[in-house]
Amino acid sequence: MRITSRGEYGLRALLDLSQRYGSSVPVTQADIAARQQIPEAYLNQLLAALRRAELVRSVRGPEGGHMMRRSPAEITVAEAVVALEGSISPAKGLDMPPTPGEPLEAEVLRGVWREVQVAITGVLESTTLDDLCQRKLARERQIMYYI
Repeated sequence: MRITSRGEYGLRALLDLSQRYGSSVPVTQADIAARQQIPEAYLNQLLAALRRAELVRSVRGPEGGHMMRRSPAEITVAEAVVALEGSISPAKGLDMPPTPGEPLEAEVLRGVWREVQVAITGVLESTTLDDLCQRKLARERQIMYYI
């Protein structure tokens, strides 16, 4: 499985919004784009996908912007990745039975790819956006010494 810029930037936008969850003030697309260094036109496409997946909501008007639709503690990274990337599968056809005449090696490899998928899915499903916010806070608290 490879996370594209779509998944990376979309998760960064969600993390940006998650850090502001609970505020009554919507976050503007321009602010997210500037903080996360995401081209605004591309961010617009990502936010549209996240709205369709009902992860974020938009507020129209001069004081408008974007907000999380649910608590970051309720949204897993897996849910976000599927909304942005479409699939968590590392290979195509993992759910398909072996075809007649297929080499045994292909079937064996398919078993390995299934194990990879289970491992990746497990990590992504057990990690919430709130977990990512907590990891960021922990990193910010680390004292950096420079020599």
